[in-house]
Amino acid sequence: PAANSVPAESLAANEFVPGGIQRVQAVYNGRVPDLDNAPVKGIVVAVVDTGVDASHPDLNVVGGANMVADEPDMTYADDSHGHGTHVSGTIGARNQGKGIVGIAPGIGIYALRVLKADGNGLFSDLLRAYDHLVNNGRSLGVRVVNLSLSGSGNGNDEECGYIAQLIAQGMTVVTAAGNSGTSMLTEVPAACPGALAVTAISDTDGVPGSTDDAASWSNYLPMPDANGTSSRVIAAPGDAITSTYPLNKSGFNSYAKMSGTSMACPHVSGIVALCYSAGICQRNTGTELAKVVNAVATWNTENPVYRYNSDPLTNPPVDKYYGYMAWSRKYWGRSTADN
Repeated sequence: PAANSVPAESLAANEFVPGGIQRVQAVYNGRVPDLDNAPVKGIVVAVVDTGVDASHPDLNVVGGANMVADEPDMTYADDSHGHGTHVSGTIGARNQGKGIVGIAPGIGIYALRVLKADGNGLFSDLLRAYDHLVNNGRSLGVRVVNLSLSGSGNGNDEECGYIAQLIAQGMTVVTAAGNSGTSMLTEVPAACPGALAVTAISDTDGVPGSTDDAASWSNYLPMPDANGTSSRVIAAPGDAITSTYPLNKSGFNSYAKMSGTSMACPHVSGIVALCYSAGICQRNTGTELAKVVNAVATWNTENPVYRYNSDPLTNPPVDKYYGYMAWSRKYWGRSTADN
């Protein structure tokens, strides 16, 4: 493999490629990232969510913890909602000849269950999950924290102090911008300084084009941007995303479609995981969001065909900033043999 690039391998026969995976070029010319031969192996993504179905054959769940205090008999592998399992498939569904393929195929998922079957949870349980990651995350291999969740708040909230601690440990925190069609600065953790906030784009066919646009329900960064917050905002597909679903959910056959910035967020978490796997992202303190956002801005600037309507360079709304479309190919398949 080329230095600082995850090598590519052939997409396995009978793999279904979700449109969002194709749109950010995590599948390209029939090739996908080969993490078994990555320059840096063993990168783990923490999914703080409803739990993750560890029995799902398309997922590599390497561990986790149940943080829901009043459901002590449940485990991290109990996902009676489906949200966390769905998020995890977008990040890392395996390239194995069945099911779907994710952004970083087969990457390790560490599941922290903080939300119940109805998708809601207590702030105290979420803070316990953050505390667990601050104390144990790096020793578990966690480099990326996926937060496909949100609640009302602002950048001064207590939660943001925990986000800062995670970042200080050398983890990049990726969070959903929220689904209220309003300012992301009114919801946490998206409002937290240092968090990489992900807005949602509607993409119907997995390829760039004028039909791609910001989802009407996606939160955004209000403009003008007086504080440079746009440097930590990025866009990704989030509308009608196909991904893994718990095996015990009858009628779904272990895959389902869901929409939200919760579904956009894991596209970016997978891309950040590829950056660490390539050895490009490697800081032991601080976030690596700048490397990812800058690479995406450069790619979109130089490749107009890749953009979406309402992005910073294509009919941008005067009062709303959604960020540049996420792009994964910076970190994989860059050797001569892969092109």
